[in-house]
Amino acid sequence: MVCSAVALGLAPPCFAQAPGESPAAASQWQLESVTTSNGKVYRGLILDSSEPDSLEFVEIRRPPGKPMYLVVLPIERSTITNIERIDKEERERLRQRIEHFKAHTKIEAREMSRVRLKETATDGVPSWSYQGSWFSLDSTADEATTRLCIVRLEQVFSAFRQLLPPAGSSSATPIHFQVFGSTNQYRRFLQKQGLPIRNPAYYDTAKNWIVAGSDSLSITQHLERWRSERDKQRAELDRIDRQMPQRLKSLRERLERQGFTAKERRKIESATRDRWKREKEAARHELEIAERRNLAIASGVIDQMLRRLYHEAFHAYLENNVYHPAGHDVPRWLNEGLAQVFESGLLEDRSLRVDAPPAALLERLQEDLQSESPLSVVDVLTADQDAFLVSHAQPDATALRRYLYSWGLAHYLTFDMRVLGTAALDEYLSRDAATLEPRERFERLVGMPLDQFEDQWRSAMLSLSVVPNQTDAAQGDHGSGDASGSLGEEPASGFGSRVDGAQ
Repeated sequence: MVCSAVALGLAPPCFAQAPGESPAAASQWQLESVTTSNGKVYRGLILDSSEPDSLEFVEIRRPPGKPMYLVVLPIERSTITNIERIDKEERERLRQRIEHFKAHTKIEAREMSRVRLKETATDGVPSWSYQGSWFSLDSTADEATTRLCIVRLEQVFSAFRQLLPPAGSSSATPIHFQVFGSTNQYRRFLQKQGLPIRNPAYYDTAKNWIVAGSDSLSITQHLERWRSERDKQRAELDRIDRQMPQRLKSLRERLERQGFTAKERRKIESATRDRWKREKEAARHELEIAERRNLAIASGVIDQMLRRLYHEAFHAYLENNVYHPAGHDVPRWLNEGLAQVFESGLLEDRSLRVDAPPAALLERLQEDLQSESPLSVVDVLTADQDAFLVSHAQPDATALRRYLYSWGLAHYLTFDMRVLGTAALDEYLSRDAATLEPRERFERLVGMPLDQFEDQWRSAMLSLSVVPNQTDAAQGDHGSGDASGSLGEEPASGFGSRVDGAQ
């Protein structure tokens, strides 16, 4: 595999998912390990240590579905029963990954600063324009959010290339993103396009456009107002703190005039000083709590918007770079299902780690599977484009159930049957296979009757454990059908979709 640098100078790791390999396995790192006498196995990188009695070790912890973190710890040499090292080349690669991870925030900030933006206007609204080698982008979000979107999209396209290597040349029409900083701007755009949909994002296959709405402007303005108020409160606390010595002096003089003894004056002065210290610390603590809460809300809104962009970017990447419509036919359920699988991944070291199902999706699917009238797999296989569009005339629940089942089927095919990159999947997506009935076509892919597959699939999905993970908190039930306030008063699906031939 030949690795090419992306537009922002990010060199993607030189590996790709092998045919039939799970995406979770593809994103694993080669690690060194140390086993101790109590049976504990530490995995990570052994550091050079001059200590004769202990070994310094960087443990790499990657909980499924949650961000990676590092733990640096000494391990007593006398307790070590086994050491497994990796070769010199892999060791250096691991060391670089760790250093990159530790400096991630600074690196991303530097990448954001290097993005070349042009200030323009969209329908009279101030906006930013970007032209890259993989895609172009127009955004009415604030500058910082726009820069973050561009850097993350560059990263996620690089990650897609590792999971599903491109096949052949890309589309002649470059991918274009239109990101709106407010949902009102997004709604007005939909009205102009004549699209009566309520999906918060969509991919227009005819124009090769990805359009998404967000509330990033309002949350940014909220943060600016909050920080202004926070700074005022901090300044007031500092002012009182500076005046405290003079206030205590005035208190001592007043107490002396009132006839208090020196001992009584010292006691009152000490109590006054301690009370102010408690009040000041409590006020600062409240400001810190409010700061974290506001940052968490802002991060959730931005991350939800990014997940929508990842979802639509996968649609575009699949069609432009992997399974071009001229020679392939990707059924709608599989297209939407895979987009949900990969939008929930965690970006690490310019790769996408997909190693746990989003708890919100899994929990809702399990509830539906155990309901009195669950969907049948054949209902999902035969659903057309309209079945995945949430319109003003269509109940949200109808489309959302198909999204859930599509995700469940794609998850099972990806992680249990491991069909990605296989000849069987290529055959399933061929134009010749598209002439078959959906049921027969699918049975050829899975190699068994549909009824048998459905029993196995339902059993597998119901046996999975629901474990809360990072993407669920960030998405705000993205993909579960919860409006989560993302589109104002109207409930929204939380999903984007493809729109074929949208004008």
